[in-house]
Amino acid sequence: NPFVSILPVEQADLILILLISIPLSSLLSLIYNKYLFLAMTMALTISFQSILFPYERWILWGQQQVVYLLVIFSPRKYVGHIVITECFLALTLIHARRLYLNYGENLFDITGIFMMQLFNYIGLAYNYQNGARPEDELSAEQLQRRVVQKPNYLTYLGYVNFLPACLVGPVYEYADFDRYLNRT
Repeated sequence: NPFVSILPVEQADLILILLISIPLSSLLSLIYNKYLFLAMTMALTISFQSILFPYERWILWGQQQVVYLLVIFSPRKYVGHIVITECFLALTLIHARRLYLNYGENLFDITGIFMMQLFNYIGLAYNYQNGARPEDELSAEQLQRRVVQKPNYLTYLGYVNFLPACLVGPVYEYADFDRYLNRT
């Protein structure tokens, strides 16, 4: 690894993974079978997360499941508020854990990636909440981004694990991902 002498190993791994993920994302965009696309996206992201966070990946994966269950089973009128509350509580616990375990150290951990994924979780929850509101109460932007149907689990996993956005951004909407996936 050419970066190891300059950077800590985990930071060098992140740089290499990001450099690899950009051409891989371009190749993935050529796959028109949405199930193959979702499978490849999740496999790559899970592999990258396993390399970067061998012990913390369970926190990321667990949060994905918690948010999906909250979106599906929470009262739709309040789902955005419920998800944002849970996400910030989880983020607070992650920060407290890091302070306790690694205070004063400059270690690479899941905090940054977790925060990037929170944008997607919270956006999906509020857009799903807006999907139940009357159209005349929504702005043009809310109408375009609202999620009317319950999110499909496989599509949701592809959305939160889409490369390289799940690692460093940019933030994008579930409705945009679904339109891209279905080529509509």
